Amino acid sequence: MIVPLAPQIIFFILAGTLHVIAPDHWLPASVLAWQRGWSVLKTIWFCIGIFFAHVLSGYLFYWVFQKCIPSQNSAQLFLLALFLMFAWIVLRVLRLVKLREVFQLGYQGIRGSFTVLFFLGPCEVMIPMFVKAKSLGMGYAVPFTAFLLGTWIAGIFLVLLGRFLWDRPLVLPWGINWIYRRIMAFPLVAGVTVNVLFLYFF
Repeated sequence: MIVPLAPQIIFFILAGTLHVIAPDHWLPASVLAWQRGWSVLKTIWFCIGIFFAHVLSGYLFYWVFQKCIPSQNSAQLFLLALFLMFAWIVLRVLRLVKLREVFQLGYQGIRGSFTVLFFLGPCEVMIPMFVKAKSLGMGYAVPFTAFLLGTWIAGIFLVLLGRFLWDRPLVLPWGINWIYRRIMAFPLVAGVTVNVLFLYFF
């Protein structure tokens, strides 16, 4: 028997996986783990913590959004949330220029962990999805858990991959330059795409 929520759950897992590919989500954490020589286990636990905080802050962001916006129909609320997400992602893309400064200065003490969290910020991609999920009567537990699972899977993999790649000569400078040239707009395109698809299919 197919569970009715199965397509939505799969979508949220894929959305979590897709959004974490944005370089500001995994690159700082991978460089921090590499610079400090963390073990795989310590790196994984660090990733579990920061990505949980990232997704949880997205839910808290949504909660504040809901409290501050007057009650409207779900379609209008979704579009408003989409606009808010769009504006926040533009700021996130512009903030990527700070990555180069971080790599030049290096991570010092506990400041490194806060720097990683600074680049992560709240998970704005979840706001329109929570609005839509509520209108579908799904509640918040299912989308939150599924999205977090996708974020953990892809995020931990990318951080560990980067941690090992930076040991190769010139890979880190090449990777940073490639990020600037090729995928500066990735967070924007990914965030808008997953939410438009969610609105269309569900």
